[in-house]
Amino acid sequence: MFFKNLISLIKPARKKTDHIEALDQKLVFNVHKKFVPRMRQMKYARLFLSLSEKIWLGIGVVLFIIGFSWWSSQFVGSHRIDTPATGGTYREGIIGSPQHFNPLYASLSAVDAAVSKLVFSGIMRYDSNGQLINDIAESVEVNENKTTYKIKLKNNVTFHDSTPLTAHDVAFTITLIQNNEVKSPLKGQFFNVKTEVTDDHNITLTLEEPFEHFQHTLTFGILAKHIWSEIEETQINASTLNITPIGSGPYTFSELSTNESEGVSTVRLVRNENYHRQPAHIETIEIKSASTNAQILDLFLKQEIDGLGALTGEEIDRIGSKRANQYVFAAPEYTGIFFNQLLNTSLKRQAVRDALSLAINKQHIIDDILKGRAQVAHSPLIEGMPGYIAGEHTTNIEQAITKLDEDNWERISSEEFLNAQVDIELERWIEDFKTDNAENEERESAEPTDEEIEFTRGEITTQIGAALDTLQPYFRKRNNSYLEINLSHVATDDAQAIAEELKAAWRSLGAHVTLTPIPAQLLERETLKSHAYEALLVGVVLGNNPDPYPLWYDAGNENRTTLARFVDRNLDDLLEAARNTKDKSKREKLYEQFQEFILKKKPAIVLYNPTYQYAVHNRVMGVTQGRIVTPIDRFADIENWFIKSKKQWSW
Repeated sequence: MFFKNLISLIKPARKKTDHIEALDQKLVFNVHKKFVPRMRQMKYARLFLSLSEKIWLGIGVVLFIIGFSWWSSQFVGSHRIDTPATGGTYREGIIGSPQHFNPLYASLSAVDAAVSKLVFSGIMRYDSNGQLINDIAESVEVNENKTTYKIKLKNNVTFHDSTPLTAHDVAFTITLIQNNEVKSPLKGQFFNVKTEVTDDHNITLTLEEPFEHFQHTLTFGILAKHIWSEIEETQINASTLNITPIGSGPYTFSELSTNESEGVSTVRLVRNENYHRQPAHIETIEIKSASTNAQILDLFLKQEIDGLGALTGEEIDRIGSKRANQYVFAAPEYTGIFFNQLLNTSLKRQAVRDALSLAINKQHIIDDILKGRAQVAHSPLIEGMPGYIAGEHTTNIEQAITKLDEDNWERISSEEFLNAQVDIELERWIEDFKTDNAENEERESAEPTDEEIEFTRGEITTQIGAALDTLQPYFRKRNNSYLEINLSHVATDDAQAIAEELKAAWRSLGAHVTLTPIPAQLLERETLKSHAYEALLVGVVLGNNPDPYPLWYDAGNENRTTLARFVDRNLDDLLEAARNTKDKSKREKLYEQFQEFILKKKPAIVLYNPTYQYAVHNRVMGVTQGRIVTPIDRFADIENWFIKSKKQWSW
């Protein structure tokens, strides 16, 4: 009816004579001088409006309708918002292979650490800003000497099998960590820590000596005593419970499957509806693991996963911003080269380590290989940590060469080096030949004949000659030792490119450098445990705990958490004193001395502080970008992530 009346306003009225129209108007005004016409009377307005007035009135009405519609849509849009709803599946790809979801071992693998983070809860945890806060702890009281920690647990925490989590579970987990038979890499953090359970919700941890950062060690996942107490300590590492975990975290373990043809394993986790904090919105999480970056990226590009991290510059470009939201996390982490002086005696010489350091152009690595995804670093501590000193580094090839010359490393030709290598390998072959033929009755002697020796020499010469770098101008020799270094690195594109850069730099000094790429799962599972490397290019995650003790103390023992293999009691004394002192200013001074030792002695060379690049599909919402302590802390606020949403009014 409204539009009918509106049209009637614009529609020309039948003409009336002028005097009749004037009389009608006069009559109306005399009767209703201030009367506003009703809607049904609007159709008579055409009798009183000119054609131009009718047109402007029509335009005004149309504009009003358009404006009201726009305002209505804006009002609804601003007051009806997407809010998280339960449901959906988030799939993430990680390099590695699943082995131990048990938090006692999970820190050795990125895959295991991610699953463990989602399945287990700790006494403390890090929030999305990298701040240490309570997790299952209701409160933590620390005495003035920082040797006694009274912990009160929340009373609403249960394991995934509905069994209440108590202080007995906490004490049991710590006892397992301390047990030599269990062989947990966390053991070094709990030396001389005593546990005393007061009741189901209260436990006291007592340290023999004060440890400033002890609370940061309390983020480990808690094991269920009623499950694990039935396993012998010597069998815990090999138990199937390691890959069928029961924890108290935001997600429960569902299944582990492997696609043998594609080389991809999938861990499926399901939302824990009884989580002691806010239950997560996303119903299911799948952690897909493969052995290479290329496989993980391919899964993402084929839309078989929604998120992936530790991205290279090339991978970031291929993913693009249309397909995924990209996040950059600052993390307390550094990448460096760790020398094993116990396997390579040439690395025991200070002049060699100094020369290797001087030959490295750190900024070039960051600019050309990492594409700016890192900052130059020199210190084994992170800026902002107590006692941090920036240090300095100079790239000077000429000075590096001079140091080796002054240390009596003579230059030898490629031919002389080749002949020496052939002699060494031939001697090994002869010894092996004797052993293999010691009981061979078909031979007159276990000794190889001259013809066999010469034939083998030719084969060895061809093999070694093909492997030698033809671009290397000369090699180095000191007494009977040759300057040779085998550099091991994780088998990723970035690490390979950096290793090649280091090889080229050291080659210019006369060092013979070979590279050994190691699959991520083997690096974590075997190489780090056995220290089977001469030099190792690897990243080190410090977390929010700046205590360098676990990584550097007593580097000559068999502690698998130490990376640089050397023996120096002065360094051990520094670290021990820093850990035990109650005086903050004294601790900072000791940490400064520790860094000065590393910068001067160079048992390792710190290269850079990386940033953690993380990409998540646009359909996943609620992800926040902040500061992470370790890469797995990207899940710190996983309960706020969501895929499904619903509309709600917001005022």
